[in-house]
Amino acid sequence: MSLPWWIKLLLTGAIVTGASELAKHSGRLGALVMVLPWITLSTLFWLESEGQGQLISPLLRSGFWYLLPSLPLFLVLPWMLDRGYGIWTGLGASCLLAVTLFLAEQWILGRFGVEL
Repeated sequence: MSLPWWIKLLLTGAIVTGASELAKHSGRLGALVMVLPWITLSTLFWLESEGQGQLISPLLRSGFWYLLPSLPLFLVLPWMLDRGYGIWTGLGASCLLAVTLFLAEQWILGRFGVEL
């Protein structure tokens, strides 16, 4: 069953909006919902429902390796915010660090024959 792109957009947007609204009312629950892989789960659901299930396994394997260099964002960004840096400076630094770590990870994995 293939849904129109705009229905997928609305449903996925509702999940993201719901998570941000929840975070306004409950910090702990909002944090839990924030770290759940909603985009991943939505993507897997859409792929399977559209008969593209064979794409799920390679997508998840690649996603694992892409996830690792992004994890420091959860440490660097709050550290910078607590020290008075603005959100955009913190996000910029966190994203720059993630890209740097991703490039380093690619280089290291390449030495072991792993290609992303």
